[in-house]
Amino acid sequence: MPMPKLAVQLYTLRDYCKTEDDLASTAKRLAEQGWPAVQVSAVGVEDPATVRQILDEHGLVCVATHVRPPSSAWETPDQVASDHKTLGCDLTAVGGFFPSAEDATEATWLAWIEQFNDGVAKLKERGVRFGYHNHSHEWAKLGGKDAFEAKRPMDLLVEHVHPDAWFEIDTYWVAHAGGCPAAWLRKLKGRVPLIHVKDLAIDAGRTQYMAEIGVGNLDWNSVMAAADEAGVECYCVEQDTCYRDPFDSLETSLKNLKAMGLG
Repeated sequence: MPMPKLAVQLYTLRDYCKTEDDLASTAKRLAEQGWPAVQVSAVGVEDPATVRQILDEHGLVCVATHVRPPSSAWETPDQVASDHKTLGCDLTAVGGFFPSAEDATEATWLAWIEQFNDGVAKLKERGVRFGYHNHSHEWAKLGGKDAFEAKRPMDLLVEHVHPDAWFEIDTYWVAHAGGCPAAWLRKLKGRVPLIHVKDLAIDAGRTQYMAEIGVGNLDWNSVMAAADEAGVECYCVEQDTCYRDPFDSLETSLKNLKAMGLG
């Protein structure tokens, strides 16, 4: 079965997914809005069978997860694979690697990437694809502002992660780092089955904030064209921080994504 084109990252609704009743109510509201799928992350219900039952009851598909803790990918891959078989999906990702500012060195990143690659290989053997979700710190020069020739963590990830790893590109965070989401999607063509989409807006005080799709200032025509070229199968809406009711924000994003020809 093809992956649904549109999904909601449940991290957006983490305050509404703390219990089984919460998750059921949230699933019902998302289904009523017209969403076909979700990414399971930051929900309070830990049993994958229970999560699957709730999603099935409301006609929702789990397209991906964020594995927690990340180390479980390489330390307990059998359990991770079993959980994903229960959920009915084969995509998971780590939500990012966040060394302290003092420990953000090339050596630290390469050591972590080695562990990550171990997880990629072990999960692949068990039928699960393991990926990396970016924020904006991956574009910070290692060594600080004066390290003009230093690499960035994103450079190290592209160069050194296992070829079977996928990238869960997040449009907002790429732009937040000063990058071009469309350019990075093209750069990672064939390795971006699912991406996180949210808009970037700015207020009168020149402070950036996360916004609904089509409400901010990202060039969605170029993003969508690049995503299509790159082979993106699913556009997963994640708005980490909502300045409105998050269900209203998601409804706006869904309406605008459909107007762009998705769904």
